[in-house]
Amino acid sequence: MSNHEPNLWYLMNESLDIYHLVDRLSVAIVVFKLTNSKHRDFDIVMANDANLEVCGVDMKQFVGKDLRATFPGIYELGFPEKYY
Repeated sequence: MSNHEPNLWYLMNESLDIYHLVDRLSVAIVVFKLTNSKHRDFDIVMANDANLEVCGVDMKQFVGKDLRATFPGIYELGFPEKYY
């Protein structure tokens, strides 16, 4: 393989990487992880670029943060009851 040919193994691995795939979707996706079932606490663990276009918010800036601390009003809207 020459230096100018794409590395097929790299391309195959990149296409199987869920984060890479989700980030390329045109649908806004945010993934939450339940961290405390008793209190229904969630962490934001993944968000794609489409959130900025669809929602006007770059949700990637909140990845790794606690949902309740980041968006306290979402619990008043009944978020946990809908998803857990």
